Amino acid sequence: GFCSWFDIANFILTKMQIDTKINKIKTESLNLPAKRPMYSKLNCEKIKKDFNLSIPDWEKSLNIFLNKIKIKEI
Repeated sequence: GFCSWFDIANFILTKMQIDTKINKIKTESLNLPAKRPMYSKLNCEKIKKDFNLSIPDWEKSLNIFLNKIKIKEI
């Protein structure tokens, strides 16, 4: 699967039951010094093939991580 930074943040807020709203913004509104492509995603096909890996979906992996950590205060 693929996701944006917004998707990751929103998933974490939902999973951790944090009642905060975030807004999706466009990268160009950040006025970053380096140009960014309109669309880019990490392609894991080569590493999966070369090392015979099965990479879980990002949501599953992030869910496992979040289940392991404990947040005391936000």
